[in-house]
Parts: sequence; structure tokens; C-alpha cells
Amino acid sequence: MTRVHDTGYGLTVICSVGMLLTVQFADALAETTISLLTGQAWTYDSDVRLQEPGGTNLYFGDVSWDTNPFEMPPYWAIRLTHWMNRSPDWGVAVDFNHAKMYSDLEQVVQVSGKQSGVSVDGPGRLGDTFNTLEFTDGHNLLTVNALRRWRVSEHLQPYLGAGIGVAVPHVEVGTAAGLTLEYQLVGPAAQFIGGVNFPLGERFFLITEYRLSWAEIDAKLNSGGRLKTEALTHHLNFGVGFGF
Repeated sequence: MTRVHDTGYGLTVICSVGMLLTVQFADALAETTISLLTGQAWTYDSDVRLQEPGGTNLYFGDVSWDTNPFEMPPYWAIRLTHWMNRSPDWGVAVDFNHAKMYSDLEQVVQVSGKQSGVSVDGPGRLGDTFNTLEFTDGHNLLTVNALRRWRVSEHLQPYLGAGIGVAVPHVEVGTAAGLTLEYQLVGPAAQFIGGVNFPLGERFFLITEYRLSWAEIDAKLNSGGRLKTEALTHHLNFGVGFGF
């Protein structure tokens, strides 16, 4: 049965912080917008560390990741933004981004460390250690962001932003010691955002956007071990928004 480590408590804390931020800024906020986005993502290669009981402590160098954004489940993001009344070009946003990370188990990488107490140092196929290694439902990031916009004209509004938060991926890791399939609160996350809004009347707007995200992944495995890596990802997004 799928279990969830830490997620319920973590999401409760996150939601509580979000509500406190909303209350804190309520008197100073005027315009509110909701943005829905999809797009493409590219995640850099990263080192992976696997620790399991029985003397396994392995490093896999430069593991490559596929994102497959248009395969199920698709890539998507949603953002709630409040623009301040006294400083209407500054905003506070809560952003949820659902990307994905797939490893090709046929890829050969440099492996070092110990497997069941035996030293290992040389090339190895990922599939010789892992049955599954992915975050496909998904590589989820929840961040609180500060945004600055420039209302160049009634049809053109570029913006920049940055935020910090947490990574809450669906961990899908299988080895000979067991299979882990569950959502986890795995570590901190941060992102930079740059984009342009194209207003269509008073309430609707189109969006094109680039973002660069980083997340630390420190996942607990059902075998009693851990899997650690980092995810540095480029995102190219487009979507629609609604103001109220």
C-alpha cells in the first residue's frame, strides 16, 4: 500500500504559512490574478546517491533525466498572485509547478562506493541497480514568490520574480531491496521567473514565461535507505490568466 512520509504535516505547515501571508497582506493588496500554464522542461544531469541497509552506499555520476512534458501526466503549473495596492507593480505569488523526471535505466554512468559492503568503481548500467528511478507524478515544487512587473502598455506587461519553497515529488524508486511509490516532502526549492503578460481586455491575459528552478531531493526509501540528488531545470511556459 502506498504510504506518505511527512507530506501531510509538511503541507499543513505550508498551507498555514500561505494563509498567514494572505492575511498579513490583505489590507495592502488590490488586484488578484490566477495563471494556468503548461510547456516544456529540461533538467540537467545530476549525481545520484543511494544508501541502503546492508552496506550499500553508491554514487552514480551525471545521471541524465528526461521530462516528457506532453505525456501523461502532463506538465502544468498554477500561480495565485496578489498585486499590492500601494505598490501595484509589486506582487506576492504562491506557485505550484508539476514537472517530471525520468531516468533511462539503460544508460551507463560512473558508479563508485560500496554495494553490499563490496567496493565498486567503474562504469555501470543504472538498470543493474534500479528497477525504477523517476519522479513522474511528479517533480512538484511549491514556492512563495516576489514579483515585479512593468506595465509598458495596456497590451504588454513584462515581469520578473524569484521565490523559495519546498519540493514534494512523487518518489518512484525501486531496487532489489524494495519499491518506494509515494509523495514526500524531500527538501528546499527555489526558482527565478521571467515572462510577459499580454492583457486581453480588463480581466484576461496570455502568458509566455521562462523559469529556472532548483530543488534538493533527499527521499526516504521503504527499504530503510535514502536516495539523494539535485534537480536544476529550465522551463519554457505559456498559458492564460484571469484577474479579479
